[in-house]
Amino acid sequence: MRPGSRVRALTAALALTTGVVAGDPAGSAGRVPVEPALALAPPCGPAGTTVAVTGTGFPVGAGSVSFALGLFLDGELVVPVAVDPQDGSLATSLVIPAGTGAGPHVVSVRLLASAGAVGAAPLGFAPRPRLPAALSASQAADLASATFSVGCPGATIELDPTCAEPGAPVSVAGDGFAPGAVVVTFAGRPVATLTTQTGRFTATFVVPADTAPGDHPVAAGSADPVALAIPCRGAATLVVEPALGPPGIVVEARARGFPPGSVVSVAWDPGLGTASGLADDGGEVRIRVLVFHRDVLGPRELLASSGGLGARTGFLVVPPSQQAPDFVVRR
Repeated sequence: MRPGSRVRALTAALALTTGVVAGDPAGSAGRVPVEPALALAPPCGPAGTTVAVTGTGFPVGAGSVSFALGLFLDGELVVPVAVDPQDGSLATSLVIPAGTGAGPHVVSVRLLASAGAVGAAPLGFAPRPRLPAALSASQAADLASATFSVGCPGATIELDPTCAEPGAPVSVAGDGFAPGAVVVTFAGRPVATLTTQTGRFTATFVVPADTAPGDHPVAAGSADPVALAIPCRGAATLVVEPALGPPGIVVEARARGFPPGSVVSVAWDPGLGTASGLADDGGEVRIRVLVFHRDVLGPRELLASSGGLGARTGFLVVPPSQQAPDFVVRR
């Protein structure tokens, strides 16, 4: 029997045995049983989300007959639930446990019974002896179910800018989130808390002053984290003084915008000769580099690099007769 047919059969059996249908505690003759339905709000979110659970069409008791229902998450009893005897509705809530894996999870309502029950009924909610014994084979059936997804498909965040200095403001724009509270974190630390009704939001936080250089994750809810670079690596620059000279000259390269403490290497292109230095706390390094004797005359570039970050600048090698006064030539 398909799940939907099994639910309808169970609901019909309850009605025929007790004369009770949803919203009809008096057991009016000829009333067609209503198939129960369950709704979740929000339908998705991170582990730890509080979910409002509402339902309609559930069987109600009459006279000496009553029904004890339970709310289940992935087949495990969470809490007993009470049905409004006037209309067969219910309203409760559950918290998705921390550590619940990403993906869909089934929230359901089942009949609690002493014979053949799935899980033990909480104290004070044991069903009455007059529950029909014929239903014992159907106790595992969900009267109604809905799916909650840990992680909202399509939730994304964007940063503006994508790199910053410690103490600088950064804007986070989110889209595709489930309505409700959203916590924005930077490197695992909460930096903003807000509520969205539309699934979209914009928040601003300040990069902590003690943030170390490197890529740090910015996260919000179920969206994939986005890396924020500290400091802005794309702003690396390189200057050579002087900008021209003869073979044998020693020039000074000044590089900026590199991660503090990183080793920055410089090299000619084309040409021979390399050198390196350590970037200071401000991301700057000064390196002296030689233009080899009898090196090729003409334009070239000096390249500076560190961990995939680079910068370059031009230099012109001229004949010795064209050197400016006070140039230092190594012989």
